[in-house]
Amino acid sequence: MITFANKIVAVTGGAQGIGLAAARAFHQSGARLFLLDLPDSPLHDAARELRAEAIPLDVRDRAAVQSAFRQIGT
Repeated sequence: MITFANKIVAVTGGAQGIGLAAARAFHQSGARLFLLDLPDSPLHDAARELRAEAIPLDVRDRAAVQSAFRQIGT
C-alpha cells in the first residue's frame, strides 16, 4: 500500500463526491489534508470528519487559489 505519511495533500472539491472519497483515501494513508471547496458546500463537516484543514474557495478565482496555496505552504 502506498503511504502518504508526513505528506501534505490538497484536495479540491474535497467536501463531497469523488473529492471526498479521494480525501478519505489520503487520510487513511496518513496524509496531512487540506480540503478546498466552495464556501456553501459541506466543507467544514468533511474537514471535521477527516481532521483536515478546511479552506473555502472558488477555484475559478485565481487570487483565491494562490492565497490558499500560500496558506498550505506555511
